[in-house]
Amino acid sequence: KTIQMALPFLPGNSFADPNKTRYHLSQTLGYKNGYIIPKVQDTNALTENDLDELANYQPTLTYGKKKEFPMEQFLPAHVIFDKKVLMFKAFFKQTVHESHDEFYCVRLVKIYYYLEDDSIMISEPVVENSGIPQGKLIKRQKLPKNEFGDTWHWKDFNIGAELTIYGKTFKIYDCDEFTKEYMASEGIVLNQPEECPSDLYNISREQPHRSYKTPTQFDKLKQFIELDRKVLRFFCIWDDSDKIFGEIRPCILHFFLVDNTMEIREIHTPNDGRDPFPVFIGRRRIPIDLNNIPVSFPAICMELSENEITEWFEPKHFKIGETLFILGRRFLLYDCDNFTKSYYREKFNVQEFTPLDVTTKVTNLKEKQIPPYNGYGSLEDSLQSCLSLIPQPPKKDFIKILENANKVLRYSAIMKSVHAEDKLRHFIISYYLSDEMIAIYEKPQRNSGILGGKFLERTRVQKPGSHVDSPEFYTPTDFAIGAVVEIFKHRFIITDADEYVLKYLESGKFPISTINSIRIKHGKEPLETLDGINTSKENESNTSKHYSESQSSQCSVSPHSPLGASDHGLVSLKLLSHSSLPSESPYHRTSYNYLKADWDSFRDFLRDGPWVEIFRLSVDKCASYITSWVQTGMESFIPSRRIQKSVHAEDKLRHFIISYYLSDEMIAIYEKPQRNSGILGGKFLERTRVQKPGSHVDSPEFYTPTDFAIGAVVEIFKHRFIITDADEYVLKYLESGKFPISTINSIRIKHGKEPLETLDGINTSKENESMNTSKHYSESQSR
Repeated sequence: KTIQMALPFLPGNSFADPNKTRYHLSQTLGYKNGYIIPKVQDTNALTENDLDELANYQPTLTYGKKKEFPMEQFLPAHVIFDKKVLMFKAFFKQTVHESHDEFYCVRLVKIYYYLEDDSIMISEPVVENSGIPQGKLIKRQKLPKNEFGDTWHWKDFNIGAELTIYGKTFKIYDCDEFTKEYMASEGIVLNQPEECPSDLYNISREQPHRSYKTPTQFDKLKQFIELDRKVLRFFCIWDDSDKIFGEIRPCILHFFLVDNTMEIREIHTPNDGRDPFPVFIGRRRIPIDLNNIPVSFPAICMELSENEITEWFEPKHFKIGETLFILGRRFLLYDCDNFTKSYYREKFNVQEFTPLDVTTKVTNLKEKQIPPYNGYGSLEDSLQSCLSLIPQPPKKDFIKILENANKVLRYSAIMKSVHAEDKLRHFIISYYLSDEMIAIYEKPQRNSGILGGKFLERTRVQKPGSHVDSPEFYTPTDFAIGAVVEIFKHRFIITDADEYVLKYLESGKFPISTINSIRIKHGKEPLETLDGINTSKENESNTSKHYSESQSSQCSVSPHSPLGASDHGLVSLKLLSHSSLPSESPYHRTSYNYLKADWDSFRDFLRDGPWVEIFRLSVDKCASYITSWVQTGMESFIPSRRIQKSVHAEDKLRHFIISYYLSDEMIAIYEKPQRNSGILGGKFLERTRVQKPGSHVDSPEFYTPTDFAIGAVVEIFKHRFIITDADEYVLKYLESGKFPISTINSIRIKHGKEPLETLDGINTSKENESMNTSKHYSESQSR
């Protein structure tokens, strides 16, 4: 390195470094992944702003040390010209010696010049059935130009230039757009593109394009391919009113374009009194004039054929408003479908398709008068005999049945009568919301002289004074506290209602007077308007989150394809619910007896379901209604037993005896019967082994005597029992074995004995008892 000095750069002012021993030039290229790349000099690296400033700066006078400009970044040619190829179109003529028809052939080639290393490749496009090996003629290499060792360079190429390569002369007649742009950027002006000479032999071999001429006779195969499944549809009426018993019948005319056949179908309406034959005139070719046949034709022994019929019905003969005589009958065309309209627009340029009004020609039937109700059966059943010849079951509001299934409003009532003994009778009136029926149950009372039980079967009750033909039935609005309800000549006074009745009335649009009468009975303040109900609902909705919290993102309903060859669909409902039930939350368990089920009635119930209305609903409602309908059928036709564990006060008064069998570790439960409890006692659980809740199925854990301490809560099949007492044998058995002292002390305290601290006290007490017993026995023997 030269010594930096603050002297002008003049001869005699520069000195060499005496310590410099290496005078070589530094290497500017390096290898990375097998490729040569330039080394970046970071010492003299400048930003773009610095380079722009140095390039544009022109000083007039420089003082001090001369500024050194950074070296330009060096890029090798293989990096700059990578994937840059010049393409020239050329041809050469090849002499043909073996043929009398041609003397030479013109072969087209493409010359590729690679700017990366100045190599050239010549390729001939493949021509089908040429008989010449084509493709790559000269592989990529540097081609010699002359005998002095020069090679072809891109500067030697131009349109119209001839290149002699390995004894063959190639003439360039065109190039691509990139080549033109590159040559123009290098200052080379290309000539105008020339026309490539054509090969005379190939021209002589060319055959003129074949011209296909469709024969005059219509092609049936073409007609089948183009017009198959394309049918013209016209709506028409058969006017036969000029005859004695004639009438106007609506029909549909189908014209099949694939074979020019036609058929006529009759439109049947309910109760039209005709046999349900859909085809009025079968599919065939129908002549326009059936009588226009030669006189010499022997019609007595031969049938008509295409030789005798001169004109058949075609699409051009049909038009809205025209009257056609088809096989001796008059048909008036009054409308057509959309496909027929588009066909006539395209083929016949018909734009007007105004339908005719033929409703005035239809004879008006007499209005059906329904006779008055005769009192036999229900009003709906007797009405079906007036609507059809074969009475059908009356249609029910299945949506209402599904939404209100198992919803019952229960009221307490007394009878209003002049007899003193009737005033003491108490009844329970059940109002079923699904079908608006009423059932009455009388509470049995001791020494009253009246048998309790079912007082009225489940039936619809008509209000007194309503007309027979348009009856008015009781609704929940009529059952207010203190209201008098007359049911089949018996008058009842509503005295009370359960909590569910109040919740149901507050959830709907019912009179505020009815709601307030029940609220006052339940010790709640009356409401002035229905807005107060909505406020209380919002407060109760916060507590409902304590029972169940479901994630809507994990709920999905998806329809599936039919199973096998069945035409029935399957709807799958997926609901992931995260519930946090309290320890005293109510739940139910239903046990079905499938051996005594009425399967035939159950199948009829499923078949008569409103599936058309249900499947028109959304997927969520459809799945919910299907589940409710199947559940309603199971509860109606399969005997079941509903077991309930709830927080009601009456359940806390129920007493049970739990028997634990030491031989097989099984448990049986017997319920003590209680008078006036409304619950039948007896066997509650058969003798069986009971698994502890929470234990795994593969390795179950069963109850042992250790778990039955006084005050312990035992959960048996979703029912929880509190152990309140145990007999003396239980205490003796536990004291005789190795059982927890806490379990033994809980029973000892219940029996009025002192608790023990350890199990040794049990052995001491046993020795004292045995000594006293043996002494007493010996004294008795001596006496």
